[in-house]
Amino acid sequence: MDGTSGDGELPIASLRFVDGAYLKVMGIPVRRGRTLTDLEARDTQGTAILVNETLARRHWPSADALGRRIRLRGAASPNTWFTVVGVVGDVMQRQLPGQAENQIYFPLVYATEVTLVIRARRDVSGVAGSARDAVRLIDDTLAITAGTMASTYRAYAADRQAQRLTLAVHRVLQAERREHPTLQFRVEGVARQSLDDHAEHDVIRIRILPALTRGERRLGVEEV
Repeated sequence: MDGTSGDGELPIASLRFVDGAYLKVMGIPVRRGRTLTDLEARDTQGTAILVNETLARRHWPSADALGRRIRLRGAASPNTWFTVVGVVGDVMQRQLPGQAENQIYFPLVYATEVTLVIRARRDVSGVAGSARDAVRLIDDTLAITAGTMASTYRAYAADRQAQRLTLAVHRVLQAERREHPTLQFRVEGVARQSLDDHAEHDVIRIRILPALTRGERRLGVEEV
């Protein structure tokens, strides 16, 4: 990364690959400079990129990020320099709520996987079906999944809850192990199930290794 005290290499950052309309569709504001053009997004030799405000502030605190350059360590062309043409608003990508991370938006042409994002003014479930059909007209061999932003967020929240449950169970079992050093266990998975109260709960399956136990042991851990 030029213009800093480093050697020009890319900082730790979340990478996104976008076309010219992505920021508008997602409602991400351009703070300085501009977004990518459709031509830049499809140019196999394109070197224009966008960075978010957090990366610009962290790595060029005393200068404008526009016109600065970044190169990718370990890329197919590690000597290629990408030039910042726009600084955009921060987006929470991994933790909600949470602190913004460094984010860089590269031209879509470099992507190995593609997600189509549609902003709709009417029934979004119907739009998802129409979009799926349109993609299949281009290539009917593609495996396509479709969902709304609301369903995507629900899946994200459920995944984070399952992670918290797993960590809590590990803490309980580690405390148990301190009392019983020979205890051995394996977490086999987390599932969402409807129990006797007809509500959905995250249920974690834990196997106590039988070679080190007498008979069958079951540990019940309350959902947190």
